[in-house]
Amino acid sequence: MIVRKINSGWEVIYQHAHGLLAGQIANQLKYNLRPDLWVETLTAVIEHDDNQLNFEEKSYLNEAGMPQDFTEVERSCEENLERAKRVIEIAERKSGWIALLISMHIDFLYGDLENNALFKPFLKVQKDLRLKLRKQYKINKATAQAYYELLRFCDRCSLILCKNELPALNRKLEINQSIKNKKYFIYLRDNGTVGVEPWIFEKKSFEVGVEKRNLDKASYKSNLELKEDLEEAEVIRIKWKFQCND
Repeated sequence: MIVRKINSGWEVIYQHAHGLLAGQIANQLKYNLRPDLWVETLTAVIEHDDNQLNFEEKSYLNEAGMPQDFTEVERSCEENLERAKRVIEIAERKSGWIALLISMHIDFLYGDLENNALFKPFLKVQKDLRLKLRKQYKINKATAQAYYELLRFCDRCSLILCKNELPALNRKLEINQSIKNKKYFIYLRDNGTVGVEPWIFEKKSFEVGVEKRNLDKASYKSNLELKEDLEEAEVIRIKWKFQCND
């Protein structure tokens, strides 16, 4: 979950919804950036953060009973490995192309654990899988990386919006260095529209949105109580209009 403290309690956005927002952003990218397997690429972008450990498997409350943002939740290597295996297994059932992009994302997230006793065998399997899939789709490593950068850009852009990190006063925030090895910046104009430099999208303006849930309790007695409140909470859609400077 993406959790933000607000005056009335907590704002919660499911990571599934964050992935859908990333997919909306991806679907606006310039046509000449898109691989032939565009639907599969969009699926990888949308589902890259799915298959998290659920409420029965993991507590999403801290010691004070407050909902935790995904960046605050402490996960063991065992839990991270379980989640990684789960997401790649589901990806492989859908498409080798989706599995290739998801495997690259797993490597981005966990590649620094290559010497970890638990992760080492899994990461070796993933490396072999990516090699096999690149051969299957007749692309080299650089081309695969270029397509993965689409996912990385959209993932980061979506997180900035979901976490309400757009700075005020037209200040620019770096998204990342990704597509075509360029640095991209995002900012909020005085009129409420969102700008991205350099502009990487096909249209001059477009709208995206995500669904959030607001919770009014300061803390919770149990994970189950949190789950039930989230299921009963009103669903509110947040929208952003992206606008080119030209």
